Amino acid sequence: MGVFARDLHRDNLSADQVAAYWSAMLNAAYSVLEASRGEAELLLKNQSQQKPSYDSVFAKWLQTLAPSDAEVFDVLRHVRGVEVHSTNSSTTFVPKLEEQQQRRQVPDDPTYRAIYASYIAMGMLTHEVTVGTLTYGFTVNAAHRDPKVKALLTRFNQGGARALLGAASDYVRLFADMVASLVTAYQ
Repeated sequence: MGVFARDLHRDNLSADQVAAYWSAMLNAAYSVLEASRGEAELLLKNQSQQKPSYDSVFAKWLQTLAPSDAEVFDVLRHVRGVEVHSTNSSTTFVPKLEEQQQRRQVPDDPTYRAIYASYIAMGMLTHEVTVGTLTYGFTVNAAHRDPKVKALLTRFNQGGARALLGAASDYVRLFADMVASLVTAYQ
């Protein structure tokens, strides 16, 4: 899951690449959820000690989340379901060009290096240069059969496009926290 989220951080991805990594990340997250559930149920079946059910541990963990984290977690879980089980894409990617400061490369050639140094000394160049980097925001398709899910997705879109990289990073962080919570509950 983290691998796909890291791939989303690569510079200047095409919309198709973003969609592929996004889908892979959402599916990996679903696999983690289902594998966790299966492992917990198997452990409960084979253990003599009384341990809490997966659903109760998961619900308790969800309650510990900040409202914004709980919203991101729920939305992205439902977005994956829409992506897989309908013909409509549930995510619209919104490309945006952001300006970023990067350190200027010092020329390797000694002649150009001397010229570069003199331009820096005269103030004609700076050590940093502004470059455009393509990033993406996203909105979700709020058309859903379940009115609760529809309301959640509609509320999520109210602020406009969300930062794709921020949501992906948050989702990975939340999953790591969830797995740690499950490990603690079943030790």
